[in-house]
Amino acid sequence: MSRPPAQHMAVIARYAHIHQHIELDWGRITLQKYLTELMADTRDNQRQGFPKDVADALMSLFLLHSDLLEQQGVDVSKGAGLEFEPNAWKVPKNF
Repeated sequence: MSRPPAQHMAVIARYAHIHQHIELDWGRITLQKYLTELMADTRDNQRQGFPKDVADALMSLFLLHSDLLEQQGVDVSKGAGLEFEPNAWKVPKNF
């Protein structure tokens, strides 16, 4: 899979800057960090969050991308040095 799946990218398309970032970094470890930062509550519960369909697409892309990296020999189980905290992915307060 050299490109992100079209069905998920169609959902993300309304966020052009996110869509472009995913397209450009697909297959690179830097995308894991970017997706984690998008979904993590790093603003002291001030982040509005994404609509459910977008959050679902981002999570699916994160998981698919993790699989792709593992196929390339990257160990993503420990966050690959990205300071990944699984509990940081939270439902936004306005969800």
